[in-house]
Amino acid sequence: EKLDCVVYGCTSGTIAAGYDSIKNKVKLAKPEAKVITPSTAATNALKKMNINKISIFTPYSKKLNDEVVDYFKKQNFVVISNSYFDILNDVDIAKIDQDYLYETLSKMDLGDAEALFVSCTNLPALSILDKLEKKLNKVVLSSNQVLIWDTLKNVGKNNSIKGFGKLFSVN
Repeated sequence: EKLDCVVYGCTSGTIAAGYDSIKNKVKLAKPEAKVITPSTAATNALKKMNINKISIFTPYSKKLNDEVVDYFKKQNFVVISNSYFDILNDVDIAKIDQDYLYETLSKMDLGDAEALFVSCTNLPALSILDKLEKKLNKVVLSSNQVLIWDTLKNVGKNNSIKGFGKLFSVN
């Protein structure tokens, strides 16, 4: 069966394996499909919004957090600041309370960053993005949000959705 796109839903996995490795494996099974990952979707979203200076938050270990920061630097973004929880288990990441996450993110020092990228598809960030953007007066992107946005764009669907951040007003 023909697929328009295949979405690989792991930010840190994409960065660890490399986009080309994931794309090549998908293309073996579905050569016609576009391949979307959280890291490439984030890059596409930031470029589409003309954002160059970012802050990054991850729930990962320091080592994995540093790999995410390095990825964005290699994509020519200026990383103003970054912070992380240092959680090693995916299940524990998914259990993070949204109110606690909101409080943590709303207290981050973003300096002159134009946006905050919240990494990890397991992190329950999607429903707090709109509220967080209003609090921080900055664009806030999350792994799941950029995946949804880029997927809709790539399959030719309207990607204007209210309530999940400024990104969904960009076509």
